[in-house]
Amino acid sequence: INEAWYMPLTTRCRGLVINRDGYRGLFNDGDIDKGTQFLLDKIDDSKLRTQDSTSLNILDLGCGSGIMPLWIMAYSEQKKIIPLPHIDACDISPLAVTCAQHNTEKYKNIKVILSDIMTNDYFHDKQYDLIITNPPFAAGKKTVREFFRQ
Repeated sequence: INEAWYMPLTTRCRGLVINRDGYRGLFNDGDIDKGTQFLLDKIDDSKLRTQDSTSLNILDLGCGSGIMPLWIMAYSEQKKIIPLPHIDACDISPLAVTCAQHNTEKYKNIKVILSDIMTNDYFHDKQYDLIITNPPFAAGKKTVREFFRQ
C-alpha cells in the first residue's frame, strides 16, 4: 500500500485515545462510527476476564482497520487485565486486512487474517469466549446481506 493512502486518525472512546492509520477506500471518517461506539460501550472488565486466569479468546468478524481489537488491548492494559486477551481479527477485504495488520503490529496477541471464517481451516476447531462484529451497514443492503450470508 502506498503511504499516500494512509490517513492518521485519532480515536477517543471511554477515556482512551488511540492513534491509528486509516486507508483511503476504507470506511473511516476520522473517528469511530456510532455502531462501534455502542459495541465498545458494552465491553467492560467482566467480559475481558476469565474465571481461571487464562487468556480470553476473542474473534472480531469484519475487523476493518482494527479499531475494536486496538481499543480492547488499550482498555485491557489500562485495567491491568492479565493475561491480555488473544484476538483473531478477520476481514474479506485485502485493504482492510492490510490496514488492520499495520495498526495492530505492536500487539503479538492480535492475529489479523484475510478470510471469511467459513472457508479457512484455521477457524474450524477454534473456540471463542467473545465474538464481536460491527457489520458494514453503511455499505448498503447488498453488502450487509452478503456479510450475514457468509
